[in-house]
Amino acid sequence: MADFSIEQQNAHLIQNADQITYQIGLPERDHLAVGMRALAARYYPEARNSLTKALSDNPDNVRTRYYLALSLLDGKRPHMHSINLVRTIREHLESARKLPCAEVLLALVNEDHGLFWRKGVSQPPRLVALIGSLEAAQAQEIVAHVPAPESGVWRALASKTINRRTRP
Repeated sequence: MADFSIEQQNAHLIQNADQITYQIGLPERDHLAVGMRALAARYYPEARNSLTKALSDNPDNVRTRYYLALSLLDGKRPHMHSINLVRTIREHLESARKLPCAEVLLALVNEDHGLFWRKGVSQPPRLVALIGSLEAAQAQEIVAHVPAPESGVWRALASKTINRRTRP
């Protein structure tokens, strides 16, 4: 019981509970959601920071690995990055390979970093089918964050987003 008194006003507080819990500190953040919002807004450093925290919270989350790889590209094409960073990106995408979008992004990273698009290499049928299986929003997400229009993978993804806009 606690007594409170302000000028002529008096009050008694009686706490009648088996357990009273006080939470001190900040509430937990959903680092994956924060990272995805930062990525959508193209705040790549904040996205990387939040997604790295999300990955440390749950290292087996393949979506986190995919989005972390996308954020590590920093809105630039893969061949603009160092081999060490590209290795890290590839590792995340390899771990997330059960997601079709991760496998397609891995193919784009490999093609662009190796400049294979200069050699006019055609896309394997399995990759073409995989790109076809993506939702247009997933294709748009990759196209928006990885500007590599010379890449055959990128062009296939971009055509998927154009087809979405032209359909009724």
